[in-house]
Amino acid sequence: MAKNKATLRIRNRQYEESLEPSGNAFARKLTLDDEMEMITEATVYTKENSTYITYEESEKTGMQDSRTMIKLTGDIVEVHRYGKKKKNDGMNLDLHLEKGRRELVRYRLPVGSVNIETVTHDVTHDLDEEGFGKIFAEYSMYFGDETMGSRRNKLEMTIRPE
Repeated sequence: MAKNKATLRIRNRQYEESLEPSGNAFARKLTLDDEMEMITEATVYTKENSTYITYEESEKTGMQDSRTMIKLTGDIVEVHRYGKKKKNDGMNLDLHLEKGRRELVRYRLPVGSVNIETVTHDVTHDLDEEGFGKIFAEYSMYFGDETMGSRRNKLEMTIRPE
């Protein structure tokens, strides 16, 4: 299990998702609501048929003193974020992205917890044996709140040798 230094580029586009009348039916409409791009140093390694990518969160994300681990097994992506210090325990996240899977996620924030329902539409990747390449995931988040409604996320991660 060789650990490789990598440059990780994460791009997430979040769209407001709505249904609009279209003839006798409805058509799904996506309107770009938010876009985030981040480039950071990471470590990538393979262990027991899974690829792991770990990195330290920064002030830019508002989650400094937190670590994120991305685990890819086949076409399943798991994202785990946890605080490295007691004061950051409130920024934890466990997200499981598997095509066709519906899941309830508890996102812990310093001000309390939020339940978010996720539905994964697609997960693809082209990682090589060393863990370098791209990962793409598309999923919807349902907040159970009419003011937030639902959001569709298109997450793209590029892992390159440092």
